[in-house]
Amino acid sequence: MKLIYFILLTLIFSRCNIIGGESSYQKNPQGLPGTWEAVERTYSYGGPPITEEIENGHRISFKNDGGFSATEAFTCNSGSYTLAADELTFTYACEDLGENQINPFTYTVIFEKDYMILNPKTSVCIEGCSVKYKKLED
Repeated sequence: MKLIYFILLTLIFSRCNIIGGESSYQKNPQGLPGTWEAVERTYSYGGPPITEEIENGHRISFKNDGGFSATEAFTCNSGSYTLAADELTFTYACEDLGENQINPFTYTVIFEKDYMILNPKTSVCIEGCSVKYKKLED
């Protein structure tokens, strides 16, 4: 009987931690609009992951109406976005994206306090890659 209580308590506390651990952006996607700056990138050439800080990184501005604009981040620096669960999808407004560009392009998104981490989902980085963004003050 003690084992059953222990299992139930463990499940209850782990569920509370999951709910309490969500970021304000995942609970309230309206927190996404604003300007985010790239501050760190992680990649690998087949070995352990390499993480580098980015100085004066590119910026992505998310608008309340579902539009975005970016500085040198993508082949096309404007369009629309959707945020659903753990996916952020960009649909580019440019007609000619180039030969190897994918439209729309989806990222797996993770929110950590004032940070957002984007990991390409549409095209796979074999050894893994991601860019970490910090939300700037409006």
